[in-house]
Amino acid sequence: MKILLFVLTLSLGQYSLAQSRKKAPTATPTAVVQDTGYVYSGSNLHEAVVSMTDGSFASGGGNTSINLNGAYRYQSLMGMQFGGRLNFVNVSTKGASGSYMGIWGTFTYNFDQSWNISNSIFAEVALGMVDTYFGVSGLSGPSEKKFSYELSGGKRIPLFDRFSYEPTAGIVKIGDGDMAVFVRFLNFSAFF
Repeated sequence: MKILLFVLTLSLGQYSLAQSRKKAPTATPTAVVQDTGYVYSGSNLHEAVVSMTDGSFASGGGNTSINLNGAYRYQSLMGMQFGGRLNFVNVSTKGASGSYMGIWGTFTYNFDQSWNISNSIFAEVALGMVDTYFGVSGLSGPSEKKFSYELSGGKRIPLFDRFSYEPTAGIVKIGDGDMAVFVRFLNFSAFF
């Protein structure tokens, strides 16, 4: 009986070893997958940026102040955005009012080379036509718009789904004026 169990155990061991040495059939690929820069359905191609936008209306003193700073960017290639920006400031008091306006075209390069740029470091170039000074009616002549440029960089920090905090710093040259350094702390963007 012991010899029979020994022979059975030995033959089962040999059978299982022979089964494990058989080659597994190789699967033939049915499709070739290629990584391209095309848009996938979950990407957010549009970005709206709001920077230090406010407004105040005081009915008693007759003072009005409106400050609008906004931008739109469209992601046309992976990590690259094209867009525009508008700056508008209007201050009115009794007897005088002043306004300032700038219209910019922008190109933004995101160092995170993907379609999801909500957590990306970026560099931006802006070219535009901007008022050279804050024109006050009755006190100065109308301000003329001159060619201006801006070079900046920043970091998007996601706060919520599709909403980021976007501090930015850079240099700007408006018309014939001196070059200036700026920092925008109150800068937020929404993706859609």
